[in-house]
Amino acid sequence: MAIQGEPMEWVSGHRHHHAHCDTEVDPHSPKDGLFWSHTGWMFQNEHIKILEDTDNVADLRSQAFYRHMNKYYFAHVVGQGALFYLLGGLPGFIWGYCLRTVWLWHVTWAVNSVCHVWGR
Repeated sequence: MAIQGEPMEWVSGHRHHHAHCDTEVDPHSPKDGLFWSHTGWMFQNEHIKILEDTDNVADLRSQAFYRHMNKYYFAHVVGQGALFYLLGGLPGFIWGYCLRTVWLWHVTWAVNSVCHVWGR
C-alpha cells in the first residue's frame, strides 16, 4: 500500500536489482550517483521497462492474493485515499495519505541511494 506499483511489478524490480546489485544492469545503481539511485532512474524509460518484465515472479503469479492486487491495484490506491478522507476529513487525507506516502517513498528510496552509496 506504499503506492509504488503493483506488488508483482515491485517485487520483480526488487529481484532484478538484487540479482545485479550495484552493476551496470542494476536499474538504480549507486555507481551513477546519489540522485540517480534515489529517484533519477525512474525518469528513464529503459530502466522503467525492467519493471514491465515480470517473468521472475511466477511464484507470486500463482497466488490469488497477488493476482487480485495486480488486477485491482488502482482501486486499492483510490480506496486507501478515500478511507483516510472518511476517517479524518481533508487533514486526514493530506497527512495520512499524501504526506505519509511521499515520506514513505523517500524512506524506501533511501535504501537504494543512501545505504548503497555509503553501505556495503
